Order: sequence, then C-alpha cells, then structure tokens
Amino acid sequence: MFDAMSSAQTYNPDDDVLAAEYALHLLSPTERASFKERLRDDAALRDLVRGWEEHFFVFSDEVAEVAPPKRAKSAIDRRLFGPELTSRSTIWAWLLGTGGIAAVAFAVALFVMPFLQDPLQINPTHTAEVATEDRSLVIVAAFSAVSNALVVRRTQGSPATGRVHEMWLILEGATAPISLGLIPEGNEGRIAIPQELAGRLTAALFAVSDEPTGGSPTGQPTGAVLAAGPIQAL
Repeated sequence: MFDAMSSAQTYNPDDDVLAAEYALHLLSPTERASFKERLRDDAALRDLVRGWEEHFFVFSDEVAEVAPPKRAKSAIDRRLFGPELTSRSTIWAWLLGTGGIAAVAFAVALFVMPFLQDPLQINPTHTAEVATEDRSLVIVAAFSAVSNALVVRRTQGSPATGRVHEMWLILEGATAPISLGLIPEGNEGRIAIPQELAGRLTAALFAVSDEPTGGSPTGQPTGAVLAAGPIQAL
C-alpha cells in the first residue's frame, strides 16, 4: 500500500489495522504499550507504522490552522491533571524555554559524556545523557541518522513499584513534548524515530517522566519530570 512498506513482502492484515490505529493514537494504553513492544523487534511492523504516518500526514495540509483561545489549554489541563498541574506545567515550560535548554546544556558540559557502547549495534550520530542531579537515575541514549534508530539504556536507577519511565523528545521551539515510548523492564531498548522528527534532533532535549504502567494515558506527561538532557551530535 505504501512505499515505506515495500520491504515487507507479506504482513498480517490485522497488523495493518493496528498500525493505522497506532499512528492515529486510537489504541488503548494497554494495547499501545503491547504494540510498542512488538515494534522493537519487528522491522516490517515499523514499516507499516511509518507508511500510515506518512499517509495521514498529508491530510494536515488540507486543514487551516486555528489558534485556540489561551483559556482552552488551562481548562483542559485542569481536567486532565488536577491540582498538581501548576508545578508540573512550570517544569515543562522551563524545559521547553530557551533558559531551560541553556541551563541543562551547561550542567551537562560540566562532565564528559561517556560514549555509548551500543548493545544493539547501531553506529550513533547523536548521543545524550538524561540524569538526575544526584545521578540516582542515569539514562544514556544513542541515535543513528542512518537507520533512524534510537537506543536507550538505563544504567542507574529504576522506576517505583507499579510505575514506568517514559522517554520524551522536546524539539526546539516546541510547545509540548513528544512521547518516544517506555524504557523496557530490561533497562535497554530500541525505538524507531519517524523521519519527520529524525532531522530535528539538533538543539533538542530528551527527557524522562514517571508514569503509570503502560505509559501516559493522555499522550502528554502526567507524572513528575525526573530528568532531561540535551542531544549532542558526534
């Protein structure tokens, strides 16, 4: 159906439907988490998702942009996140602002970024370290611009009981983070980055949040922002 799917000689029609629903964020949190696990090891399935994402992306050109009133976001946030919204939004606003990026970059510059010896055998073009100030949580990441693959390793720390760590991408000038998926229980995993995002990693941040089992149910962080780190080109 799509050029991006040409590498998959055959595929399950049910998977085609699931890939489309995944691209449209129509799966339940449990179904989405299960599908993300399959994406790690199934290249043909990743091709299906990429094909659907490209297919749906063109429709956005037909819709004129309309700026919602400022009060709309506050009202939605209050309904989604409750009384803890203010402090959490402040953190994300700081991370998404120029001051936040500069401050985090300065902190990372105080130590030498260890070179990621990738267990999943990619040749990284970008690296990042996402760590708390006391280094009780350390996540290293490597991205290959050749394969659009991101490999993440949690080298220190673990999520609280009944919670998971979710990775996020914060693009320069963005107003909201983009979910990259969960860090597996085995502490390392591979994530396919869509082509439209892969070319925008320079001057961006990776961040990690504390989320319920299955990941954020809203598509945006619902738990505490644990750490963030700038992406460095090699």
